[in-house]
Amino acid sequence: MTVSGVLRRYFAWLIDSIILAGLTFGLTMFLEALGVGVPLNELVQAMIRKTEQSLEVINSFQLEVWAIYAVLFFIYEIVFVASSLSATPGKIILGIEIVSDRKSSIDKVIIRALVKFIGEMFPFSLVNFIIVLVSGKKQSLHDKAARTYVVYKKVENNYSKKIDPKELFEEMKRRGLRTYSEQLALAEELYGKNRKKARTSASYGWISLVLLIVGLVLFGVFFSRYLSIYREIYTDAFIRDYIHYN
Repeated sequence: MTVSGVLRRYFAWLIDSIILAGLTFGLTMFLEALGVGVPLNELVQAMIRKTEQSLEVINSFQLEVWAIYAVLFFIYEIVFVASSLSATPGKIILGIEIVSDRKSSIDKVIIRALVKFIGEMFPFSLVNFIIVLVSGKKQSLHDKAARTYVVYKKVENNYSKKIDPKELFEEMKRRGLRTYSEQLALAEELYGKNRKKARTSASYGWISLVLLIVGLVLFGVFFSRYLSIYREIYTDAFIRDYIHYN
């Protein structure tokens, strides 16, 4: 088991953050089109005027965005990590995955996602980063809570030829693994995946790249609309002030 470096984990987190941000703003625009939530033009006007009423609009928009982000975050983390991929799209793209020190379960995945969500908030994010740096196996707060590790993905054409029975037995004994599924998961963790699973991982790599592109596009569309509305409102306000004083 080769633990992933901190820099690779950071870039995987960055990719996931871009995807989630794009999906969040995309869903915000979709809800706006349905007449739900704070319209973007009202938000821009509020940010320009900066009155007490404007502050309420800004706070409402921030609450809306955080609520959407939180829902998407938990769906994103739980679905991908609980799947056979054991990795979010960011980790898939960079060739790393999540493994467990004990038998995997949906409870552990949910706990990991919950602690990770809290750990991304300042000042917890700073504490989390320091813990990863000083931890012997580069475990973050959510890794320690769920007893997981982030490791480099091993993919071999046929791992059965490379299994060391003694090493496998000692590791099974140390972790207290008994069932066949647990032993199989351990063998894949130590020696890589077989051809079929390797092809599956490769196909999800393409899906991860598509998600990243979609996230970037949605992120760009949202801020293009924001800047366009901002310029329009600011220009109208400037013209009104010019006419008023002249």
